[in-house]
Amino acid sequence: MTSISSLNTAALLILQQGAVLDPTRNSESTSPDLAAIANGIADKVGVSTQPGRAESKISEAMFSVNNVNINKLKIELIDRTAEALGFDRQDYESIGQFSSAMRVSVVSSQQLLMESKLFRKSKKNLA
Repeated sequence: MTSISSLNTAALLILQQGAVLDPTRNSESTSPDLAAIANGIADKVGVSTQPGRAESKISEAMFSVNNVNINKLKIELIDRTAEALGFDRQDYESIGQFSSAMRVSVVSSQQLLMESKLFRKSKKNLA
């Protein structure tokens, strides 16, 4: 039995020396995972460090519930406007034609609104 325990002790000493002499390890040394070392995956298993400031910002930007996607908001606004004006995106061959038709409709609505304001103003001035 002494030979088995001495082999285990020798193996443990070798592993501990390897951990101490490894220059790639951080100064904040953690105890090595002996099972990972025994299975030959010691370099693939380890304690992950806390993310830095940059990693935290990236993670927050990608996965936060408070993340606002400007393009998504624009598309939703365009779709609501199209629905209010009676346009259907499926009726047009391309997005360009769709947006052009909407633009014409909005500009003509603005012109009608301006003309009606001018008409009311001139009517009020004449009275």
